[in-house]
Amino acid sequence: MTDPAKAIACRLKHSCRGLAETRVRDTRSSEWRSLLFDGAQHRMAIELIGGRPEEAEASIRAAVATPFDIPGHLIADISVRTTGAEDQIPTIVVEALTVRLIA
Repeated sequence: MTDPAKAIACRLKHSCRGLAETRVRDTRSSEWRSLLFDGAQHRMAIELIGGRPEEAEASIRAAVATPFDIPGHLIADISVRTTGAEDQIPTIVVEALTVRLIA
């Protein structure tokens, strides 16, 4: 089964190709359960280095708004939570909730 945090990070990095170099840091995942579902909550900070960071951010926002598949998982919620700069590097924080699919 695919690691959903890695799949999301890969998708978002790919969306910035040619716009800015990206570095994913501070990735956290924690198990999440309800009465009916098992899954995980994910949070990652994506640094936009050089290039055109404003366009890269817009591309990430568009990628988050466009449905995509992760084998074995359903993306129940995904959003850009905060943007800002850490150490003068534009940084975007993305949070997602994924649900594990049972075949």
